[in-house]
Amino acid sequence: MFDVIIVPGRGIDVNGTLTIDSIARVEKAVELYKDNINEKIIMSGPYSVHLINKPINTEANAMKNLAISLGCKAKDIIEENKSSYTIENAFFTKKLICEVKKWYRIVIVASSDHIPRVKYLFQKVYGDKYNLEFIHSRRVIDDNSYKDQLKHEHESLRLSHKWLDSIKDGDDRAVKLLITSKRPNDPIARYNYL
Repeated sequence: MFDVIIVPGRGIDVNGTLTIDSIARVEKAVELYKDNINEKIIMSGPYSVHLINKPINTEANAMKNLAISLGCKAKDIIEENKSSYTIENAFFTKKLICEVKKWYRIVIVASSDHIPRVKYLFQKVYGDKYNLEFIHSRRVIDDNSYKDQLKHEHESLRLSHKWLDSIKDGDDRAVKLLITSKRPNDPIARYNYL
């Protein structure tokens, strides 16, 4: 039995419509929720920093609404709306929710191309104190797009290793320092209260 499912966002457009990848992640999380693996779900992420215009809804809220429409209880879904990158999905879900609620057994749902980076980053951020399991959602993109996405993920994972390999797993201070120094355009204020 796990304490919580975490669903990192994977895209929303300016009209507030989730990408098919985000939808597949939510569907998998709801399936796990209904199988009673746990009782809570964290939907993580406001929207991609790559969007020029701010969407009318956050990814976390849109994913929550979808999960409710698929049968989840609203009271069982928590929104995390501060993260803009995968490492921040890990950092903010840990610091703002899991650490506070003392949730140590966690399932993270992501797409298969994203799982290697998600696994590395969540293990690096959460550390050995947490029992993490990674489950992939169904694949929803064609072979060519999937190959392109794998290339992107491979490069992103390489960069993540470059930045994080020297940091001890679970070192919150070092991760926070890295995030704020490597993302100079991010509003630093969102980290100051942690």
